[in-house]
Amino acid sequence: MTSFSKKKTKVSKKEANELGSFFYSILAKLLFLIPITILFLLLIFLWSSSSTIISGKIIHLCFQSRKLNDLYCISAGTQPNLDAPSTLSNGSFPSVNGTTTQFIDDLQQKSTRLGIPIPPGYHAFRNGMVKSEEELLVAYNDVEDQLLVHRSWTSTSQNHNATLCDGRGIYVYELPTKFNKDLVSQCADMIPWVDLCNYFSNEAMGEPVQKLGKGWYQTHQYSLELIFHSRVLNHPCRVQDKSEAELFYVPFYAGLDVLRWHFKNVSNDVKDSLGLELAKWLESQPTWFRRSGKDHIFVLGKISWDFRRYSNSNWGSRLLELDEMQNPVKLLIERQPWHLNDIGIPHPTFFHPQSDDDIMTWQLKLIKANRKSLVSFAGAPRPDAPESIRSILINQCISTGECKFLNCSLGACDQPESIIELFMDSEFCLQPPGDSPTRKSVFDSLISGCIPVIFDPFTAYYQYPWHLPEDYKRYSVFIDQEDVRNMKVNVMERLMKITAGKRENMRRIGKGFELSKGQHKSPEFEEVNPMKQVPAIAHGTFVFCENHAILRYLASAFPRVADHWYPSDLQKRAKIESVLDWHHSNLRRGSVGYIFNTIHLHLDCLRIHKQLQKARSSSLHLLPRLIPFGCRKMEAF
Repeated sequence: MTSFSKKKTKVSKKEANELGSFFYSILAKLLFLIPITILFLLLIFLWSSSSTIISGKIIHLCFQSRKLNDLYCISAGTQPNLDAPSTLSNGSFPSVNGTTTQFIDDLQQKSTRLGIPIPPGYHAFRNGMVKSEEELLVAYNDVEDQLLVHRSWTSTSQNHNATLCDGRGIYVYELPTKFNKDLVSQCADMIPWVDLCNYFSNEAMGEPVQKLGKGWYQTHQYSLELIFHSRVLNHPCRVQDKSEAELFYVPFYAGLDVLRWHFKNVSNDVKDSLGLELAKWLESQPTWFRRSGKDHIFVLGKISWDFRRYSNSNWGSRLLELDEMQNPVKLLIERQPWHLNDIGIPHPTFFHPQSDDDIMTWQLKLIKANRKSLVSFAGAPRPDAPESIRSILINQCISTGECKFLNCSLGACDQPESIIELFMDSEFCLQPPGDSPTRKSVFDSLISGCIPVIFDPFTAYYQYPWHLPEDYKRYSVFIDQEDVRNMKVNVMERLMKITAGKRENMRRIGKGFELSKGQHKSPEFEEVNPMKQVPAIAHGTFVFCENHAILRYLASAFPRVADHWYPSDLQKRAKIESVLDWHHSNLRRGSVGYIFNTIHLHLDCLRIHKQLQKARSSSLHLLPRLIPFGCRKMEAF
């Protein structure tokens, strides 16, 4: 029994060892498969939630979530602006329109479809990543596509009757005061060195500036939210019934909310708290779910980047990164160029005209302005910003007698009249980027008749499609900031080469304006035409009137005028002059007499003088003979 028992024990140990080896091999295989399985699942997840950005130099595999609004690229890490070509409403990456050949041609030209140059290695993105030229072209063209969409939203209707608001009702939410009025009450200490309370007075336009005339106020650049709220409350399209509204305005002063924390040591949770409360409040409103917030509008008085805080930064809030803020339309003084729902609107200026007369009075003042300086710059250097070109521009400015520099770091720009008078005295106004690409000064210069000189396309061209012409050359001069930074261009010398005629053409106040009844007899219009008659024209400081004089002057001042309109050939022009002169001496007088004798006297039951009528009508019979003479062998005019 004993030997049998020992033999059995040996057999059991052997079997146990074999069984242990079997399970060990199974376990080893399982342990080997687990990381492979996890890796496989991870790859599936990345594939299903990623986008691939391919350029001629690099491939980026990126993924994005609603909570992580910035793309995360395996090849480049978190890149807040690598979403440049991706943030269309459908969330997909657009491809370059056209053929590969066209893309290569555009790339070689290094300009977009609108003709805006793209500097090599341009730092267009706030995280400082230098993208390849191909990616830049894709991103820029994508911005231009979005601007075309924005322009398509503008109204072209000229209907000013009572039906203007049909189907355009706007409802204004009555928010709890903590979202607006309570923020305004903190105006005294919102910015350590400025008391904003006076700026927020007078419906946020500020105190009147008597020196500049009627309609001028000391308006702060961050007053947009208050100004818009005040005006929309009195808008004729405002409705009190939510069911009648097509749009819903949310009067949250998010700009003031973020501004009050800029210079205070508080946590990011504190900065985000009010925005989160607003999102919760909106979700309690049935109207919010009617169109998932797409019919809601926010007006934000700070730049878009102040509401898109980076994960490694303490500046600003995350308001515009919230899920609830993706569908509404946001009107901002500076838009995020690749967000379709961000729409740029100008910084508030100092000028708030109350009537057409206010505008006309100011226009006439600009016409008479004597611009003694070629160039001016109102701003401050940025010694702590190595990428800034301001110091270079200041040095070029003060080294020539053609430029005036107003140093804003010394408080010289605190008074509106200092800036406006400088701009009215100048032909060109330099507008380099500051803390961000956009500048309030761009619009101060435009309303002063000073041609803005732009160094970054994101300063104006990619911001304000509702307010500025698509052809930027019509109203501004573009000089690439990379050329300035690399000392490839002297800005003063470049501007000196622009002719006076071209400057006048760029500075034209507008295409024209309508005069109300009797307005041509006003003292302001008398300065343009002492006869108090229309038409009249002003070319710079030169003002004159009468149709034929205007025709002859324009044809001579602008040699490129169409030949069929006023021919350059002297013999052909003489025939036109014959018609014009005959019109002065015969046609107008004959027409007046004919109409007076055949219509007015008849209506007044007075005797019609047959002989006088015959004499007047004979003048009109000459017209068919004269017109062929003046127009024979000429194109129609």
